[in-house]
Amino acid sequence: QFCSGGSPPFPYVFAGQPASVVKPGAVEFAARFRNPEIHQAVAAIEQPLPDGIKLTAGAMLSLGRRLPVSVDTNFSSTVNPGTITYSVKDPTGTGPIKSTQITVPFYATWPSSTGTAGRLNPNYQQISEIVSRANSTYEALMVRITREGRRGLSLHAHYTYAHAMDWNPNNTTLVAGSDVLDPANFNAEYGTSNLDVRHSAAAMVILDAPWKLRGLAGQFGNGWM
Repeated sequence: QFCSGGSPPFPYVFAGQPASVVKPGAVEFAARFRNPEIHQAVAAIEQPLPDGIKLTAGAMLSLGRRLPVSVDTNFSSTVNPGTITYSVKDPTGTGPIKSTQITVPFYATWPSSTGTAGRLNPNYQQISEIVSRANSTYEALMVRITREGRRGLSLHAHYTYAHAMDWNPNNTTLVAGSDVLDPANFNAEYGTSNLDVRHSAAAMVILDAPWKLRGLAGQFGNGWM
């Protein structure tokens, strides 16, 4: 009798070795792994307008370099990649793939008498190597309006148009396996980032308490925002 996870309940153990064993995976750092870098630049101009309004326009740039990404290195190029063909079922015809079939690279392994076929090291399945290879680019244009009003009332509003591109770097501290679509073609990773937010806008109104109370009432009533 087993628990829901497939293991025997404590303190029971198996009487012998299991009939089949799945090859383990491994994770390693590349020999030339380096810490990532981020280069940022901001250029802005400001123009005061009548009635206490200030207009600001700016451009922002952020370049991520040597970002970590994990790539499976334990495959034999003499066997991999193969191909697999999918049939596209889209009766509406509104999907992004217009063809009825699409063929993509396919990496596969299978048990054999000599180990795991298609692997350079048959003692392991994936050997995910963490490399400093992914880059990212963030470009943005921003317009901000600020109005410092009378009697403690002020307005802050901004709109940002931005675009982020990258080579699919690791976004977490966990490495569950190879993160790339095709270990033999890293260029296929480049595209719009999953962190891309093309349009963003925000507005905020701040009211500073304009009154100046005295005595005990001032200790509790002054300075509120």
